Amino acid sequence: MEQRIQVLFGTETGNAEYCAEVLAGAIGEVGLEAVHVDMEDFLPESLVDESLVFIITSTHGNGDPPPNAAELLEHLQGGAQALPDLRYGVCGLGDSAFPYFAQCGKDFDAALERLGAQRVVDRVDCDDDFDAEFAQFKESVLNYVRGLLTDASDSNTSEPVTCSLMSGPGAGVTSSC
Repeated sequence: MEQRIQVLFGTETGNAEYCAEVLAGAIGEVGLEAVHVDMEDFLPESLVDESLVFIITSTHGNGDPPPNAAELLEHLQGGAQALPDLRYGVCGLGDSAFPYFAQCGKDFDAALERLGAQRVVDRVDCDDDFDAEFAQFKESVLNYVRGLLTDASDSNTSEPVTCSLMSGPGAGVTSSC
C-alpha cells in the first residue's frame, strides 16, 4: 500500500488514544505504515483522499462525540461527499451502564455506511473494561491488513518474461530473460 493507514481517535479520558496507538503499532509490526491521529488534527475534507481508516472513539455525555471528534462526525452526518472508495472499521468505547452505550462509534459507523464507504471489519463496542473487546477488534484489523499484504504479494508475483533474441536475419530464438 502506498498510503499510510490512518487510525483516527476521539477521546475524552485518553482510552481511545491509547487503543489507537496500540492498533497503529500493531499494524506497523505486520508491515504496513500506520499512524494514530487525533480527530481534532484531521481535516474532515481529507477523508475523501484516504483509502483505509480505522476509527476508535469514546462516547461523551448523553451519547455525544468527545469534543475532539465532534467536527469530523458533524461533517460526515451533514452532507459530506460520497466515500465509495474508502474502506473502514470502527471501535466504539463506552459504558454499558449508560443508555447510549458506545453511541459515538455507532454514529461514525452509520455515517460512513450512509456515504457508501465499505466496512472491512465488524464494529466492536467496548465496555468500560475494554481490553478483551478491543483485542478482538485489533485481531480483526490485523487479519484484514495481513490479507492486504498477501494480496499485494500475490499481485507482485510475475511470470517469467519471454523475449525474442535475433541470432541471424529473421531468425528468432526464445529465451527466458
